[in-house]
Amino acid sequence: MAEPLRIVIVGGVAAGPKAAARARRLAPDAHITIVEKDEILSYSGCGLPYYISGMVEERTELMATPIGVLRDPEFFATVKDIEVLNRTEAVAIDREAMELEVRDLLSGQTRRLPYDRLIIATGAEPLDPPIPGRELENVLSLKRVEDADRLRAEMLKGTCPMVAIIGGGLIGMEMTEAFTECGSAVSIIEMLPHVLPMLDPEMSALVEQHMREVGVKVLTSTRVERMEGDGNGQVVKVVT
Repeated sequence: MAEPLRIVIVGGVAAGPKAAARARRLAPDAHITIVEKDEILSYSGCGLPYYISGMVEERTELMATPIGVLRDPEFFATVKDIEVLNRTEAVAIDREAMELEVRDLLSGQTRRLPYDRLIIATGAEPLDPPIPGRELENVLSLKRVEDADRLRAEMLKGTCPMVAIIGGGLIGMEMTEAFTECGSAVSIIEMLPHVLPMLDPEMSALVEQHMREVGVKVLTSTRVERMEGDGNGQVVKVVT
């Protein structure tokens, strides 16, 4: 009798769990493992701005199914028959041995997971242009839930009366909405001629008109040259 197929997936946010579910349908007897370095998994990054603004009250709501069941490791084990190793980082791939080395981020222990198929589903990184001043303390990016936690904490403390958002794509627009809803004065800076450049210019122009009507300062065809800080390492000015 042949051994069951061993499928290891690195990444447990969006593409990884979908790949695991598809693999389970195609290979019912396979042993499937998801490796995810963060705590929470199987959520949409597009929901993070709504968590930051408070529309989504608890971070666990980002992991819930439409009927409110939490998609945690126990859910994947009992409902999907998929093993999840969260708070576990993939550190090396041994292609010859067909093994993935992982490290438990809580204990620091490492081990090797043998695989027949290895799927890398770690997602993309936000563009981090080499703008002088990028290292200042309150220049933040948004990809992971931990980033959203920090942004939400800043919002709750009321330390974001004025916000500059660099990039007028989908997440930039959602963050503009989130900060505006929370009473911040928002400027959005986009290097291209229009925000939401995946839309036709006429559609983008309608969005820009609405944003200006609700008080957002929209700067298109504008490049950020540098960010300037104060004596405490806090950004105080964006120079375009």
